[in-house]
Amino acid sequence: MNLFRDENCTMMFQGNPPTVFVEDYIFFKASLTNAVTGIILQAPNCWATPTSNSADTVRYHIIQEGCASPLDPGKIKVVKNYKTYYISGGVASFIWTNMTVQMIYIHCEVVVCVNSANNCTGPTCSSRKKRLVAAPNDPQRKLYSVGPIKIASACDEIEPGMCSQKCMVVNGKPQCTCTKGFHLGEDLRTCVADVQYRVVRVRERSDNNVASINVVLFFILTSLLCYVLIKVCERKN
Repeated sequence: MNLFRDENCTMMFQGNPPTVFVEDYIFFKASLTNAVTGIILQAPNCWATPTSNSADTVRYHIIQEGCASPLDPGKIKVVKNYKTYYISGGVASFIWTNMTVQMIYIHCEVVVCVNSANNCTGPTCSSRKKRLVAAPNDPQRKLYSVGPIKIASACDEIEPGMCSQKCMVVNGKPQCTCTKGFHLGEDLRTCVADVQYRVVRVRERSDNNVASINVVLFFILTSLLCYVLIKVCERKN
């Protein structure tokens, strides 16, 4: 079983461990090596834990009895289950309560079903009527685990320098912010100077240039005056 960033399971996570922000989706996929006619992969149950222990009492249910867990349906996606030679799904990442280090491990019970006489049909999840192929103590069920995924707590844990000025974590998500006189651009990362601020800065630079020129002219005129006075004094002597 492997972890992916996308629903199609084409982009695997990078890093050791991979890092995501809260609500970023974590997709998982378990599959046979090759597609075999009549072989269906089933995942009656999948869940997440904060440790590598699949029996950890602290857990978050993802798939229950073949369907997306009803406890948090808006955050769970069951992409393939009871349909083909692989199972896949995803869950929006979250924060465990009262834990300093935030890690997510995913575990799935997987059954290989030989589809004869249409006996690998999965549950009807929309009406919550379920028809499980294997009983909980069925020896055909194999447990697969994968992880961890780390939940980021700081802006630079995933992408250093993602913000052109300042970055802060708000409700577990990174948010770029700007100093006074700037606003966030369309990419939500780059700070762009306000028009009024630009005018002020141009005027400030212009005023500074004029002041510098005045200092130079004053120095030159003073030097010339001193030179003239010295020559006049030499002639008198």
